Amino acid sequence: MNGTRERVHEQLTAEARNELNELLARLESGEPSEQDEILAYRAARALGYCKLFGTGYIAFPERLPAPVAKRAVEAAVEQFKQYAVSAVQLPREWDEEGEPTLRDQLCLRRLHERTEAQAVYVAVVESLEAALEDEEIEDREYVDLVTRLSDALRDYDICLRSVAELLSTVHEDSTLELWRAGLTEPYRSLLPWWMGPELAQIAERTAREVDELLAGFAERAGSEPSGLVLVVPAILFRPARIAAKGERRRLSLKWYSPDRRYTALSWFEYPLDDEESMKLVFYDSRSGERATELRGYYAQLAGLLHTIGEDVQCSFKVADLRRQLETGEQVRLYVGPSPESLEAWHVDEEALKVVEDAVDRDSAAS
Repeated sequence: MNGTRERVHEQLTAEARNELNELLARLESGEPSEQDEILAYRAARALGYCKLFGTGYIAFPERLPAPVAKRAVEAAVEQFKQYAVSAVQLPREWDEEGEPTLRDQLCLRRLHERTEAQAVYVAVVESLEAALEDEEIEDREYVDLVTRLSDALRDYDICLRSVAELLSTVHEDSTLELWRAGLTEPYRSLLPWWMGPELAQIAERTAREVDELLAGFAERAGSEPSGLVLVVPAILFRPARIAAKGERRRLSLKWYSPDRRYTALSWFEYPLDDEESMKLVFYDSRSGERATELRGYYAQLAGLLHTIGEDVQCSFKVADLRRQLETGEQVRLYVGPSPESLEAWHVDEEALKVVEDAVDRDSAAS
């Protein structure tokens, strides 16, 4: 098995080294072009893979030239933003793809994107550090470039961690084991979070919580357990103010029933538009399938009452929600078999944090 792993990593890093040499030659010999940033990103990715997995197998350049590293930052920031969007779309794609094997592939694709981002980050930062030591760039420029890259990676991680429960379903996949086994020092001693124990811990915690709940949670109809987040900040529903570049972000919110047996998911584009609706889809937390037993139940959000349909979902118009908030209603979700027997559901804190960060960024840019 170890021999197989070594052959796989030797092949991958040899391919990355060959691509790196080709890209560097193109960047150094040609006239500046619009493709330079993309080529620089690919060169950083190739060097990063060599650094993460290739030591001991092949020889490769230790760093990118300073101009290439600086170009790579621009492309990496944009690519990390795209991968962040890809991350928050995972629940929707998971719902649309019912085949377990294909769901695993969706999760592994997100983790592969994060591994690529790590490779790029390592290659660019270490190249910029070398350029700084060789006095090829100034201190201020170095700090600015590394800060921009680190901030973009942090924002990406916030989005990816918001879907960690889904990612945890593949924590035992052989692909992750292959990555862990192939990491070279010093990177092996400091495993990135998605290769370390975090996903396994989330999977174990989820399984333990389900077991405990099934063992006998008492019904708590109409109660609001202390310590649980119940209210979504109303600022999310303020009139849309598109930030600097006119971009909209794909975000999601998640609620749990009091016994955590059911989950409600909502995906939407932020800032919200009056002509749009916020759709809630209800799932069985144990199986991940739609909670068909909730068909015909009632869902109340910010005082608006709707029936959960045959497709196990319901929609709330953004314009109606805003009008409710103007009357003093709070953004709470209640669900129950009748309007007289509604239970308060609590919102997932990690998903809420991603939304709050997006609102804060929009506020700062407005």
